[in-house]
Amino acid sequence: MFNPITQSSSLAGVNNERRYSRNTRARPTMLYSLMFNSNGCIAMKLSQLMLCGAVAAMVSPCIAQVNTATVTNENSSLAFTRGESSASFPFSLPQRLEWVVDGRRILVYPSNPSVFINVNNHLHGSGHVEPYQLHAQGNVLGYEASSNPKDVSGRVTGAIVYTVNGGAAGSGISRISEKVDIFNRSGEAIPLTLGGLGWKPTGTGAHDRNLEIPDISGLDVTGTTVAFVQGNGYRDPQGAAHSGSIVDRPEANANYRNIADNTNPTFASVTVYPALSFSGFNTFSRNITLPAGATLSMITEINVKKSTINGPIYEGESFSTSQGVVVEGSHLASLDNGDWAGYTQLNFGTGATVFEALVAVDPQFANQKLEIKLGSPTGTKIGEMIMQSTGSFANFQWQSTNLNQVVSGMQDVYFLAVGSFGVGNVDKFRFTAR
Repeated sequence: MFNPITQSSSLAGVNNERRYSRNTRARPTMLYSLMFNSNGCIAMKLSQLMLCGAVAAMVSPCIAQVNTATVTNENSSLAFTRGESSASFPFSLPQRLEWVVDGRRILVYPSNPSVFINVNNHLHGSGHVEPYQLHAQGNVLGYEASSNPKDVSGRVTGAIVYTVNGGAAGSGISRISEKVDIFNRSGEAIPLTLGGLGWKPTGTGAHDRNLEIPDISGLDVTGTTVAFVQGNGYRDPQGAAHSGSIVDRPEANANYRNIADNTNPTFASVTVYPALSFSGFNTFSRNITLPAGATLSMITEINVKKSTINGPIYEGESFSTSQGVVVEGSHLASLDNGDWAGYTQLNFGTGATVFEALVAVDPQFANQKLEIKLGSPTGTKIGEMIMQSTGSFANFQWQSTNLNQVVSGMQDVYFLAVGSFGVGNVDKFRFTAR
C-alpha cells in the first residue's frame, strides 16, 4: 500500500514501531468496485467489499429515511445522523454530523472508515458514555455478525465515540472529537483507506457530487488527526504466544511483567502514523493494511471559534466595471471563459488570507475557476477558487479558498472566469483571515 520508513521507539515500555509515508495528503481512493442498479443504488457482493471513503454519500440516495441522536453541552449540540435500513439495503451507516454552536450550524462529514460501520443496532447518548457523548458500534459492512458474540471468525467490527465540549453562551467557541476503532478479527489482513473527520466534498466524484459543501465562512476551524494500529498477539507470564483475538485475550489481573522470555514484548508492536494538524477542512488521508487480529484507532479533534478578522461582505452585483457578465436578480451571472467583473477599493483589513463567496454552480459546469486579481483583469493573481457544484445555478452555498499571499488595505479587485461556459453565479463575497 505504501513504502514505510521504519524506526524503533518505545511507548509506555512496549516496543513501538513507527512507519512513515510521505503521501499523507493524497485524497482517498476507491479500493473496491461498486455496481449501481437502474435507480442509482449500490448493488454489490459483500464478499468483494473493501473499505474506502465517503460511502455515506453513495448510499444515501438509496435510503428512504434517516434517524438522528443528539447530545448537548453548554452552547453546543451535536447531532449524529445514520441511514435507516430497508429491505433493499439492510444496513444503517453513518451519514453526517450537524454541529450547532450558538445557533450556527456546521455540517461535518464522518471519517472513513467509520462510515462503513453498520450502527443499526447500537446508537445512543449517555448510558455507558458521558451525557455529552454519542456512542455507536457494529459490524463493518461486508462482514456478517455471528450468533455468538465471542466467536470472531470472519468478523470485522467497529466502534465510534463522538464528544462535544461547548463554551460559554455567545462565545462561539466549541470542540468536537471522534474516536473510531476497527477490530480485525477476520483472520486475514484487510486494506483500509483512512480519511479524517471533517473532510470537504470535491463535488466531482460519484461518491460526493451531491453532497452539501459545509459552510465554515467567518470561522476559525482547526484540528488534528492521529491514527495508530496495535498489532495482534501478546505473550503470557510463561512466555507463550497468544493471538490477541477476543477468544484468546489476556485474563484479568494476570501479572504480565513476569514474562518468561524478556527479550520479547508482552504485547504487540504499535504502528503510529504521522499526525496531521489542519486549518479549515481535514485533509488527513492514508492507505494502510490492517493485519489479522490487529486494531486500528483513529482520533480527530476539531475546534471552532469566530474568525478573528471578518472583512465586510460585498454584493456580487456591485461591480463598477465588467466584460461579458450580467446581473440576474441580486447576483453576478453569465460568467463564461474570459468574462470579468471589477470592484473598486475593497477592504482587506490588516491582512486577509482567505476568499469566501456565496456561489451557485450547476453540476454539469462544476470545477471551473474564478481567478481573483488585483488592479486589473490581467493584474496580480492572489488566488483562485474551484467552483464546486451546489446542485444548480439557483442553489447558493458558501465556498472558500486560501489566498496565495497576505493582502491588506484597500484594493481594486477583479474576478476572471476561466474554463468554458457557466463558471457560476456569485451572490456575496468577502476577504477575511483564518
